[in-house]
Amino acid sequence: MAKKIFRLLVNTFLSVTKGNFKLALQLAVFTDNALNAAKADAAILALYNFFHPLFVAYQTVYNAWKEQTDISEGGTLSLKQLLKGMADKANIWDTAILNFYGGLKTNASYKGIFANGHKPFLRGSQKDRVEAVKQLGDKLTGIAGLAATKTDVDNYYALLNAAFNTHGGQKSTKSINSKAVETQRLEVCYGLQYVLGGLMQKYYKDLKQAGSFFDISKIQRGEQNKWVKKLLKPMTLLNIFERTLDPTDKVRIKNNKLGPLQFFCAKNAGDAVGAVFVTVNAGEEVIRPIQDFGDFANNHFFNVYNPTDFEGSYEVELL
Repeated sequence: MAKKIFRLLVNTFLSVTKGNFKLALQLAVFTDNALNAAKADAAILALYNFFHPLFVAYQTVYNAWKEQTDISEGGTLSLKQLLKGMADKANIWDTAILNFYGGLKTNASYKGIFANGHKPFLRGSQKDRVEAVKQLGDKLTGIAGLAATKTDVDNYYALLNAAFNTHGGQKSTKSINSKAVETQRLEVCYGLQYVLGGLMQKYYKDLKQAGSFFDISKIQRGEQNKWVKKLLKPMTLLNIFERTLDPTDKVRIKNNKLGPLQFFCAKNAGDAVGAVFVTVNAGEEVIRPIQDFGDFANNHFFNVYNPTDFEGSYEVELL
């Protein structure tokens, strides 16, 4: 039988912030401010001088990661929006080309351009769909009567290609930055433990004074920041979490099922959808500021409603 680890030998800061970069930052901000306010004491000054550089390093990499997350989502939405508009564009191009060839779908030249119909534009990977637009533009090269259509196709390809390249690069950067944040989370948590040790020595006869340098309430709650629901029944309302949030908070939502889901802030866990809510469509992943979901300052319950006849499934994460 394995022996249990003596709880005083466990770094609580590491455990409660695992998978929660935001909570690690909140704990670090609280302790850094508390140390700074008391650094007239030489013993506290020594702890502040040790901890503050760790705090600054973590805050810097966290802010960079969060900013990159926001930018990446913007790139994702831009690409998604362009791909979503592909069906309408394909119809416009098809109509122009068909009219040029006399309205006959049996025309060999027309059939050569749309050998597989609209399928290449609507199915396959994002890269394949972008490439299909380029190939269409290439096929229209030198056809004087379709010059305007070729220009439209080429312009749309340029937008798609730029969005695709931006999205790919941002995803890579985001991944790298996530690893950097985790590395610095470990360092700042080790720093918090170091500070705790120093304060316990200083206040060994009155440990409550040491506690005033830490956000005890958040440590005790070990605030969860990610929720996954694999099955949300049709026409069902559910409270996901209750939390007091900051204006800078953002919510990442991924809809894993077939129908749209509605997310909103409410005064009570059982409140129905009001005038303000965010709809996340099937297969969609979004990052939205908390303000988009309603009056978050006064309504602390974050709810979801499945308005469809389909089963729902989602992932929600506070950033």
